[in-house]
Amino acid sequence: MTTRDYHFADLVAGELRLLGVLPLNATNAFHVVWYVFATRPRTVHELARTLNVHRCTVSRAVTAAGLPPLTRWIQLARALWACRWMAVTGEPVTRTAVEAGYSDPFAFSRQLHRISGIRPSEIRDSRDWRVVLPAFIKHHAKAGAR
Repeated sequence: MTTRDYHFADLVAGELRLLGVLPLNATNAFHVVWYVFATRPRTVHELARTLNVHRCTVSRAVTAAGLPPLTRWIQLARALWACRWMAVTGEPVTRTAVEAGYSDPFAFSRQLHRISGIRPSEIRDSRDWRVVLPAFIKHHAKAGAR
């Protein structure tokens, strides 16, 4: 069972609004993305179970709004939570990766770099986790939302 972190979801939702990522008519997509950050599920299926809908329904809500695929948002939620934890606590990348549930620090580093183009050391040095979300949006716009 996933833990719920509504404060984290609200912080990310505020950042998404500031970035103008979600169109005003994308209410379903916004709720799905908010739940991704509130519950940090490992899979689309786990998120769908939490919302009590079919996994295709949640995926369609996100893609219909022109957003990157739901699996990328799930990966981002985990990586962004880890970045926030590292920025707030000042813990090293190794300890952060363990806290976020990664198998090793290299898995955390690879995933964060793949989805945002940023390395964990940049977050550790700047102590600003908020740079990850705009980098994620820019990275996926440039990459064509692989």
